[in-house]
Amino acid sequence: MYKPLKIINLIIILLIVNAVVNPLYAVKPRSNTHKSKNQFERGTYKDISILDKGIITLAPRKQKIMSTGEPYIWSAITDKKGNIYIGTGNEGRIYKISAKGDSSIIFKADELEIFAMIIDQNDVIYAGTSPNGKVYKILPDGSKKVFFDPEDMYIWDLELDKNNNLYVATGSRANIYKITPDGNSTVVLQSEQSHIRCLKYNATTLFAGSSGNGYVYKIEQNKKPFVILDTQMQEVHDIVVADNGIVYAAAFGETEMKFPEAVQQRKDETAKSNSENQNPDEDDEEKSYGIQSFILDKVSQAVKSPTSLFRIDETGYMKELWRGSEERIQSMILNKNGDILLGTGDKGKLYNISDEGQVSLILNVEESQITAMTYSQQGSLIVGTANLASAYIIHPETVKSASFESETIDTGSQSLWGTLSWEGRGNDGSIQFYTRSGNTEFPEQTWSPWQKAVETNNILQINSPVARFIQWKCDITSGKNNPELEKVTISYLQKNLPPEITDIIIHPPGDFFEENKNNNHTDKGIAFPQNPPKAEVKKGYRSVDWLFDDPNFDGIIFDIYYQKQGSNYWKPLVRDLANSYYSWDSEQMADGEYIIKIVAKDSPGNPETMALTGEKESEKFIIDNTGPVIKNFKAENQKLSFSVLDKLNDIKYVYYSINAGDWQILYPIDNICDSKHELFEITQNSKNENEIAIKTEDAVENVSVFHYEIKN
Repeated sequence: MYKPLKIINLIIILLIVNAVVNPLYAVKPRSNTHKSKNQFERGTYKDISILDKGIITLAPRKQKIMSTGEPYIWSAITDKKGNIYIGTGNEGRIYKISAKGDSSIIFKADELEIFAMIIDQNDVIYAGTSPNGKVYKILPDGSKKVFFDPEDMYIWDLELDKNNNLYVATGSRANIYKITPDGNSTVVLQSEQSHIRCLKYNATTLFAGSSGNGYVYKIEQNKKPFVILDTQMQEVHDIVVADNGIVYAAAFGETEMKFPEAVQQRKDETAKSNSENQNPDEDDEEKSYGIQSFILDKVSQAVKSPTSLFRIDETGYMKELWRGSEERIQSMILNKNGDILLGTGDKGKLYNISDEGQVSLILNVEESQITAMTYSQQGSLIVGTANLASAYIIHPETVKSASFESETIDTGSQSLWGTLSWEGRGNDGSIQFYTRSGNTEFPEQTWSPWQKAVETNNILQINSPVARFIQWKCDITSGKNNPELEKVTISYLQKNLPPEITDIIIHPPGDFFEENKNNNHTDKGIAFPQNPPKAEVKKGYRSVDWLFDDPNFDGIIFDIYYQKQGSNYWKPLVRDLANSYYSWDSEQMADGEYIIKIVAKDSPGNPETMALTGEKESEKFIIDNTGPVIKNFKAENQKLSFSVLDKLNDIKYVYYSINAGDWQILYPIDNICDSKHELFEITQNSKNENEIAIKTEDAVENVSVFHYEIKN
């Protein structure tokens, strides 16, 4: 069954019909589409695979074969008989799971963690423990002994070469030991770093990864160890080597150390025991120290730690295949087809990465991390998890059914839902869609129940209630071939909410903004406020600009009105303006106090019956284009006196000139020009007839000049 994306004009017709029935809603349809791997991964899913090209399909079937009750599984191996062995923490146990599924504990270490296990051709198990690291040898008959007891605190990894020599990676002294089958040991690498965290043997070459500085070492017989890659990160956590010699190294950056509850409890118990013991021996002290410090990576939780997967070819050329910030690589293994399988945390995901860097999510588990992987004798993948410690078999066949739930979709405001359309292939299976809606960012009990999207005339109609948020989910059932979902689109209509004027700025007298004629399209309006151009100075001009918002992001146009104080009427200044600023010649208006009203209209994007408006009034401002006047002019006894008055603004300057001489500034009698009414005096020394000119200027630079003839 193939469901193509529905023809867009059918969607629009349906949305228009809905809008006519519900006249409070705008008719411009919007949509939200999920079609990429990253978008799908933000959802919630069970038994789902998300392929590199953004395709949702059924995941491989996983079968839980053990829940240990412990916090961590650190290591996993299988023998020739099909038995599975699981190394755990923080009880330091090895569990055996038989081919029939029976489980038992075959080993209990004195140490807390079994970070590493390996099995030789004779089914002899070597187990590395920490802290106070030891390597135990466990024979098929169940007998066991300490095979290697270095002074190092931690045993991080083990490897066997073709001659059955055992290599041991340690910390915090960062050594690699080679132990022959008869138990003789030599140091093959003594690193300056803090830990050697991982080993991988291939043909005649041993590769190792360090912590402190994240180096990848290459160690060949009779050659000096050589660093083939400095990852520029804190730690190389795991390495795999392909048959063609390509080396893959997982590295990560800084981490924040967090002790798990079980480890903290053991730490506290040990500290209490030591405090009660008057003569604690050195082993107890060393163990207490180890419990406090040995958690470096696998026991710690990475906090926003970058993680990378590097590919190094035989020439030494390196490239980064993958980088993550929330998901950190916890384990790696080669896939049967030569790709890399990555077990990650802290969301328990299993990824497949091709040699070209194509990343697919294979499945996820309930637990937080996938920390160990191996293959069964039948070729099935075995994975071990942490938080809590469980073991799974991943079968080659897929599940019969699965479900996917999208992330919450925010439409920005109350919305009416239209249709759900999708692209993909049913492949004789089925994909059923459901939606739910609500008005909280995260779904909770106030949301509507899931409702099936009903198919009408080959269109899936959404039946969820009007709300701001919506989710979709799908149930996928297998057929002859697995269904594949590539794209899902939700169509909706926002409730038409009124625009809002949030602020009005009245500029000083004389500021003038050139009109932006390119934006003056009343058929579209503007969706966002504009920055006014640089102001010019023009006598008599006034300017205003404003901020606005529209929840629907409609195109907005504006009407501007003015009202003189004392009047009850608003007079239009300009209509249908598609700018968010305006300048006008105020000399066409009488002097006085005014207020401006800006009216925002969303009519360009809505029919007349549905268009809404929002308005706001400015603060009072003054229009004053008239200069001050002189009154009460008197000439007595060679002394001239007069007063200067302005109705609306303070007096700024007064100058005088006698007989066309230079202008001279004149201060008022109180020596300060700071009011609308000031008194002045001029003393004449000449007894001749004089012509006096007086020039006055107010605070907004209106100028008046008066002339008088004085006859003495």
